[in-house]
Order: sequence, then structure tokens, then C-alpha cells
Amino acid sequence: MKACVDLPPNNAEIAELLSLESGNASYVLQRAFRRAARSAFLWEVEARDLIAQKRPLTELAHVGPFLEKQIRHWIRWKEHPPRPPPLRQEFYTLAESRTRLAQTPSWSARLRSDLQMHTHWSDGSGDVRAMAEAAVARGRDLVFADNELIGERVDEALLALAPKRVPA
Repeated sequence: MKACVDLPPNNAEIAELLSLESGNASYVLQRAFRRAARSAFLWEVEARDLIAQKRPLTELAHVGPFLEKQIRHWIRWKEHPPRPPPLRQEFYTLAESRTRLAQTPSWSARLRSDLQMHTHWSDGSGDVRAMAEAAVARGRDLVFADNELIGERVDEALLALAPKRVPA
């Protein structure tokens, strides 16, 4: 994460600031700071962009009025965290990933596989059939549902959707 001191902190930096702040907070606030820190990587827009658009930060997952006030302070004063420990370095947020992908539209056309899908049997929202159909519609050659498919029946009709199968 490379801080640009002329810009307010990005979502990854806000995640680090939230994580650091959790160490000085009471138990209840620790949980709120940590939950928001994890969620910051999945916010669809940069928090600083919401402020520029005069929108509330409470639109972001796990940000209530208390955390909104803290995040607004960091953004207003362009506070940046120290470099995170190696375990938390070099991760892109969802908002940053989308920006990077928009700058290189041809990348999406070259995408042939999705090896990190989750069905409703874990933390996803769709069933295997819907995911297979969506993968075919997007031109994917290979997909992998990375969860336990306990109780879900994978039938021949579903397997017929798969243009290629990898031998076990």
C-alpha cells in the first residue's frame, strides 16, 4: 500500500487505521473497528469518494455514526497509517480492483476461469446450477465451487453444462 500524502486515505489504508484503532478501544468498539476494517476491502466505492459526493459513510457495510465520524476525520486530515505488517500488504480493495480493471477492459475478455466461487452452502448466495449457468453465459471454461456441497445434488443435467471436465 503506497500512501500518497496529497490524497485522503483509500479504503485499504482506512482498513489499516481501523485495525490499529481497535487495539486502543473497549471490547465493544474493538469488535466494531475490526468488523469495519475487514469490510473496508469489500466496499464497492472509496470512502473518500462518498464524502466528495456528500453521501453518508453509513452506506458502507459495518459503518455506523460513530465510525463514520472517525473515518471522516482521517479523510479530512489526510491521515495515513504506517506500512502494514507483511501479512496485510499488497491487497487490492474491491473498489481499487474495479478501477484497475476498468483501465484495462481487454483483461475481462481474457478471463477463462473462476476458481473461487461459493454457493449458498457456505457464504455465497447462489446454487451450483445458477453459478454454472452464469459461468457458461460469461464464457468461462472452468469453474470451481470452493466450499462443502453438503446435501446438494449435482445431477447429469448440471454436469452437461460444463464444456470441459478435469480428470480427478
